[in-house]
Amino acid sequence: MAATREQVFYVVPAGTPKSQCNGETCHAVIYWITNPRTGRPMPIDCDVEGGEEPSELHDPKQIDAFSQSTLSNRDGRGVSHFTTCPDVGQFSRKGGR
Repeated sequence: MAATREQVFYVVPAGTPKSQCNGETCHAVIYWITNPRTGRPMPIDCDVEGGEEPSELHDPKQIDAFSQSTLSNRDGRGVSHFTTCPDVGQFSRKGGR
């Protein structure tokens, strides 16, 4: 039996806008961050076990106009979308786009 690889989680800063995978069949919600190891853009999938979407706000001082309470300001966490995307082959550097 092959050993399963432990997923590496990455921080998705609060306020990171949502995007959508443009794979042929995937279309998952993803967040683009800078890979802390390589400095390159990397898509993150927060819709995984142990993942959490970031709050939409990045300003902790914003007040909810309806309740007058401070809005949630939290970072999210997720894994590289390259490990979860069914269309990952479309995005290879050697023959994809």
